[in-house]
Formats: sequence, C-alpha cells, structure tokens
Amino acid sequence: MDGLLEAEARSPPLPKLDGQAPKTLPSLPTEILQRIIQLALPRLSYKTFRERYDVLLILCRVNKLWASLAREELWRHLGLIDRQTAQILLSVLPIAEAGGPTIRSLRLLFSSDDWEAHRLQSSQAEALMAASPRLRVLHIVTAQEPHASLDWESLSAVLRDLEDLTLDFTTLILRPPESILPGPRLRRLTLAFPPEPTFVATLLSSVDFPNLNALVVLIGREFRCAEDLVTLGKVLVDYSARLKAFTFAFASAARHTKLEDAVWSSFTNLLTLALDYDSPFVDILPLLSAPVVGLRLRPPYSYDERFSLHSSFHVLINAMSSSPKVLDTLERIVIPSREEWMVEHDEAARCSLAEICLGRGIELVEKPNDALDDYIEYVEDALDAW
Repeated sequence: MDGLLEAEARSPPLPKLDGQAPKTLPSLPTEILQRIIQLALPRLSYKTFRERYDVLLILCRVNKLWASLAREELWRHLGLIDRQTAQILLSVLPIAEAGGPTIRSLRLLFSSDDWEAHRLQSSQAEALMAASPRLRVLHIVTAQEPHASLDWESLSAVLRDLEDLTLDFTTLILRPPESILPGPRLRRLTLAFPPEPTFVATLLSSVDFPNLNALVVLIGREFRCAEDLVTLGKVLVDYSARLKAFTFAFASAARHTKLEDAVWSSFTNLLTLALDYDSPFVDILPLLSAPVVGLRLRPPYSYDERFSLHSSFHVLINAMSSSPKVLDTLERIVIPSREEWMVEHDEAARCSLAEICLGRGIELVEKPNDALDDYIEYVEDALDAW
C-alpha cells in the first residue's frame, strides 16, 4: 500500500510517425476509465484488500491519468488490519477535509492472528474516523477476545453522513445514555455477534435512525432471560414499518429462541427476509402481511450443522403447503447449495421444494456456502445476502 501511495507512473514516449512530432493518442472519458478500474478489482472484502492493492499498483504504471484514478480508488475504500499500517496511514492522512483524500468506506479488523503488539488499537480506529468526515460505509470486525469497544463520541463525528454501519463483536460506549442520539442518514445497520445480546436493543433504542431500511442481526450468545428477548422484540416493532430488508440469525445453540408473533406481523413494507435455515417457518410465514419478494434460508455457521441442513427443507415445505398470504408476492427463495455427499439425504426434499416453487412461479436459487466456521465470511455473507 505504501508503494502505491508513492508510485509515480510515467508514460513511455510515443513513436514518431513519418518524421513528424509524436501525436497524442485519443483517451477515453475519465468516467469510463474510472469504471474500468473498478471492474478490474475484486469485490470489497476483508480478504481481498491485498489483491486490490496489487491490481491498483499495476494500474498506476499505465500513465499519470491512470495512476491518479487508481490512487482515488485506493483512498475510496480502505481496509486496515494492523497497528503499523494504521500509524502510517494516520501520518499521511490530512486531518482537514479540504484538499484531503475522499475516504468513502473504511473496514477495520481487530485481528488476533499475531501477537498483541500488532493488533489495531481502538484509539487508532477513532482517529481514522475523525479524519474521515466524508465516510459513508464503516465496518468493524473483531476476531476474538477482547472485543472492540469504541466511544460514541468518536463515531458521532461521522454518523451524521454514514449510510452503512457494521459492528461485529464490538460495543459502543453510549454517551449520554439518557438522550436519543442522532443517526440521520444510516440506511443499513449490521449488528453481529454482540458481546451481550442486549446490546442490540440498547443501541436501537438509544439512537434515532429515521432512514434505516435494512437491519441485520446475528446473535452469537444466548439471552440471559426471556425478558431480554421481549425487550428486543418491542424495539424491532418500533422499526418494523420502515424496514425493507431484515436478517435475523443465530450462530449458537440459542437459535431456537423465538421472537414474539407481534414482531413478524408488524412488518408492513418488508421486501426481503433472511432467516436461519431451521427457523420455525410454519409459525412465521402466516404472520407476514408485508409484500415480501425474497426469502433466504441462512446457511449454518458450524461445520457440524451441515448434517441437519436437509431436514430444514421439510419445515419450509410444510409452511408453504398451507398457502400463507406471503406466497402471493414471493418471487425468489435462496437456499444453501448442497455438497455431493448431501445428495442422497436431501434430494427428495429439494425436489419437493422445487415443485412447489415452480407451481407458484417462485424462483429457487442455490447459493454456495463459504462461511462454515469462518466468522468473517459469515458476516460478509449476511451483507451480500442476495
């Protein structure tokens, strides 16, 4: 990354034609060149930033225009996983907004693969956010203990323009706790593996998200008591009318914890819904009155859970057999793709599901599952659900 920031690409001299002075070759419009560069890059992911930097470094060598556009793309989407890189970035990143690089998305990984001395620090994350006033997308993922904890004041500096926020195994210190904090432009909020499940309800009730239309909740621990789940349900009801996309899944034994019926019946504008593959669809589908067009069965998180995947299709088949109202608007169902060893176990169930979908005019899509026992893939799969 450092070499890319400092690289100066030079254009080779053009050959002379018939003894005349070199002629400048016509160039494509800048917007098209920028689009070509974007298409040459892999999808945004924590695991693809090294590849993205390598591609951008190569593009820097084409000529000065390409180098300039490549640098813009580099700054537009940043991914940081260690303390040293963050220190270098903070040393070259102008604090003032005027004249500084435009950082649109920032992905921070608090990793534990190396020793503690290399781990990204919360203070560095807060400094990067403060230096990125035009930030639109912020994803924070924590590998394992200790979970990341950020002060609300550091996030509030960018939250006024933030549109997409992901907090994985991360908590916010909310100040002041007695007042409602603003989050005016946020459209998608992802809360994954909160250290305490109650954090979801606390955040949603402490911050006002008037434009929130997509909510992803991935729970990794059991609720301490039934009342905590009731509290979460009440908060979800408050947001249900504005949500167009909702993901609710468990990556633990707490999966069979149920939300109250009032939560599902409160959705009125929901278009896409993603739930665990073994969710109680018999209970949920009849409660949906929203014009849902897409339903996704979230894949299992644990590798061992693959063995129970085939039985979940029978639950969905039974739910669809009663012809709930939601089938009138449903256009697409996405299910985890099968592995070769699973054919004999779930072939009949998949065929039955396919027949029902065909009769209803519903498209049945199998999506590869790359998230088994991989927390980063599990979270990013939820962000790229369709």
